[in-house]
Amino acid sequence: ESDFPGIDWSNVGDLVIMSGDPNFSGWSHKTEKGQMDELYIYDKALTAEEIKAIM
Repeated sequence: ESDFPGIDWSNVGDLVIMSGDPNFSGWSHKTEKGQMDELYIYDKALTAEEIKAIM
């Protein structure tokens, strides 16, 4: 366990996954050419047991 309070998503615009534009265009990075196996987004903090069950 840590004292990390989590991420404050207040006032966050678009959630852009595996793409540079429009949030980051440095180095002409327009898109991610790699592959993503899985992405899970939860609306609560997971317990260690819940994370182990997913894995």
